[in-house]
Amino acid sequence: MLSNHVTVGTKAALLGAFFVGIASHSAFAADANTYPSVTVTAPDEPPAITLNLFRIDHWSIPKNNALVYRTDNLEGTSNWGQPVATLPWGTDIFVDTNVEVGKRYLYRVVTDGANGSKVTRYTTGGIATPLVENRGIMLLITDNVTAPQLEPEIARFKMDLIGDGYRVQQISVSPNDTPQSVKAKIVAAHQANPGQVKSVTLLGNIPVAYSGWVNPDGHGSRPFPTDSYYGDIDGNWTDSTRNSNNTAGHFSWWVNTPGDGKFDQNTTPSPVDLQVGRISFNNMPAFSESEVELMRRYLDKNHAYRHNQFTFNATIMTPQEDSLTGYGASGPLFGTDNRPFVPSIDAERSTSWWNEAENNSYWLSTWHRGGGYYDSTWGIGNARGFANSPGVNTAIQSAWASYYGEWDVQNAFLRAMLAARGQTVATFYENNPDWALYGLGAGDTIGNAWKTTVNLNGVALGSTSYARSIIPALLGDPSIRLFPITPASNLTATPAGNGVTLTWEPSPDEGILGYYLYRAESLDGEFFRISPALIQGLSFTDLSPLAEAVYMLRAVKLQETGSGTYYDASQGIFAFAMVPEPATALIIGTSGILLVRRPRSAGTSPRVPSATHTTA
Repeated sequence: MLSNHVTVGTKAALLGAFFVGIASHSAFAADANTYPSVTVTAPDEPPAITLNLFRIDHWSIPKNNALVYRTDNLEGTSNWGQPVATLPWGTDIFVDTNVEVGKRYLYRVVTDGANGSKVTRYTTGGIATPLVENRGIMLLITDNVTAPQLEPEIARFKMDLIGDGYRVQQISVSPNDTPQSVKAKIVAAHQANPGQVKSVTLLGNIPVAYSGWVNPDGHGSRPFPTDSYYGDIDGNWTDSTRNSNNTAGHFSWWVNTPGDGKFDQNTTPSPVDLQVGRISFNNMPAFSESEVELMRRYLDKNHAYRHNQFTFNATIMTPQEDSLTGYGASGPLFGTDNRPFVPSIDAERSTSWWNEAENNSYWLSTWHRGGGYYDSTWGIGNARGFANSPGVNTAIQSAWASYYGEWDVQNAFLRAMLAARGQTVATFYENNPDWALYGLGAGDTIGNAWKTTVNLNGVALGSTSYARSIIPALLGDPSIRLFPITPASNLTATPAGNGVTLTWEPSPDEGILGYYLYRAESLDGEFFRISPALIQGLSFTDLSPLAEAVYMLRAVKLQETGSGTYYDASQGIFAFAMVPEPATALIIGTSGILLVRRPRSAGTSPRVPSATHTTA
């Protein structure tokens, strides 16, 4: 691996050079808290979306107007048109009454920044936006070495994905395959299922693609690992024109030449089509556990998170409040009145960070603006610290420091975060570019935040900085969403006459509106909702059952966040049912009595049947 080339002397020199690399980011990070959040009216009131604007007053910013733009194109646009509002300096709110219930909007707010620059922030807003019931196909790419040792955990992970609205296709590859051969299998699956493949999870030691000649941290240009390669279905990635090296005083692998297996591109040749996340723990000797054991730990954490078995008492932990470049997006996630930050922790007091991480629980944690190295960061610690920690209790962690973008090395700091005990299910290299996290407050996946960051930062969002960058990478499950709901329990399917009666025990969460029931011919099939409306009780009778079927039940809730309100559902719980052979019927005709057996419905397409539901 790359880290085999690192020497102690080189490490010290590079740590000392870090501060040159971050000089240009200080003012950029300072305006992070200008992200707006949203409040909305109740669904039965005249619809209105209110943008809550909050600013950092201690910065000497020219006090000019703020411009508000809006689009219903959540993919972004390069032409925002005329602003929907011009707000005088000091305006705290903007009320948009030209909105529809059930529709989600993307807002763009442009204000003046320091030194004559412009500060542009984004948020989403919506009132009671619909539940996403079908999330498409997830390609689960597994390596043929670790996957056989994790069959129960992978089977459970697949069930969890199905229970979140995905269909799952597992593809086995070898760690010794080329990125091109792995990509070919992804492209083939995408072409075989037009418009259905949405996400890719790289689970295990899946080959890593390298590309480009970029310098995001001030330490010289070099090629970077890029999972964007796997998400870009139709882009033309080449390995023929780049002929660069930067080995003087650095590392021998900082080379990109024609035909060396590293691609030429600094940016994705076309927008990425698929959400991509990587779960990988090879080459992590700082941990006493094996690669397989770390994989098992992560899949256990993932399952617990999805079923709301973790408790997150606060929103964000950060060592320095003004270093929230990416988590300035906390407004769209949690709102302006629900953003309790940890009191500013001195970056040099690493024990403070560990005390907070191990004894409190947070939705989000960020660390940057400190000297970093592949396996460590100044003021926090190193990979071994994560290995020895009893638990780091943050759902999603980001970090920005030198060399963190090169996560495919021995004991990589970002992968150590993910491998640690505790509650972390996703990590990423934050900044260069900033991540577009605002969609998480509207029910989007962290994988879609990655895709949005790659595609929109600089192109459809109106900036040119890091447009379609190859650098952003998501470590963890791309289907992770914020604010999981506790499922119902003990779903039972009992044949009753010519139907099947389903019963269950309720979700213990507050605010549950009811339950949706789904049915498929098998776990590999597509689930169709058979309850026409939310079930208010704890039972439902399927009057047109299939001969054999799988039932799935999800609890439904209206989530309220800093992006408005949206309908969300818990993980599904499952029950299997087999309807007994139907009784015979007597048909009396002129030639006598004919015994006719009604055919089973097995093999027919699932359909929405007539049904009744009762309260328990």
